[in-house]
Amino acid sequence: MCVLIVAIASAAETPVLSGQQAADVQTRMSEFNRALGVECTFCHVPDQWRAEDKPQLATARGMLRMVEGIGGGLLKDRGGLTCWTCHRGQQKPSRFPSAELNAELAKWPSSLGDANDSLKLTMTVYTRSLGVTCEFCHVPGDWTNKTKTPMRTVPTMLKIFDELPTYSPAAANRSQCWMCHKGARSPERHPKS
Repeated sequence: MCVLIVAIASAAETPVLSGQQAADVQTRMSEFNRALGVECTFCHVPDQWRAEDKPQLATARGMLRMVEGIGGGLLKDRGGLTCWTCHRGQQKPSRFPSAELNAELAKWPSSLGDANDSLKLTMTVYTRSLGVTCEFCHVPGDWTNKTKTPMRTVPTMLKIFDELPTYSPAAANRSQCWMCHKGARSPERHPKS
């Protein structure tokens, strides 16, 4: 584990960890390492911690701003998010298991068989990403009813996709519900052990 005693900062950008105690920065760096399954040298040049040589450092800054911005904004009342939420020990967050898509589409309710393919795909991705059935959000027989709390939550969750490009165009192009939820109603925010 590296010993980092400086904040991540660039003269060209607003620092993201400036003003924090060295011990707090070190704790944060350890969280990054665990969340992404990497060592400090993934983003930093050894013994030149302020060097701007690695593009991963700029990416990390944008991701930290995203975690703080979305986590402290849209998701503040829902527990926020952390690097772990999406990464879970991987450099790149996992994506929807597309190999399962056809099997999931086959479970589409026959009473809604006339729905267009785009709607079927979207709803199938939601149900698989959150590990729920249609009835989690919808009132059977009254599919547009918005009285259930999860149905009223959807617009907030969709706003996340509008905010992502302000932090990272790459993240915006890759992001999907699965990346945070991974088949669970509530995303993990910290490792289980």
